[in-house]
Amino acid sequence: MPVDNDLAVLSFETALQFVGDADFFVEISEMLLEELPEQMGLLNTHWENRDLTNLYKTAHRLKGNFGVVAAEQAHAAAKTLERVAKEGDEAASEAAVAELTEAVDTVVPVLISHIEAARA
Repeated sequence: MPVDNDLAVLSFETALQFVGDADFFVEISEMLLEELPEQMGLLNTHWENRDLTNLYKTAHRLKGNFGVVAAEQAHAAAKTLERVAKEGDEAASEAAVAELTEAVDTVVPVLISHIEAARA
């Protein structure tokens, strides 16, 4: 499952509509980036253990986090993983973990760039 390139990596304007202002966007984004290594580590551990129940739970949390900052590709990838893990589809979960990992690798530098711009 490739990342859906028709979706925005991150829509700063949409994120501001969700959170209200740039300062709060920065605060939320920094918290997301701080938690992200642990969350992705859990995601990978759950996948390695074929623990689809906890894979679903971690994907659900990531979906919410990426939704708040309007990281559309990562949100969509987490949503897909959440669905296929909940359905118990191991093959689809493997592809969805890869898709989410790719989306996270893409969104992190964009998120950092928006944080820096909002602080300027």
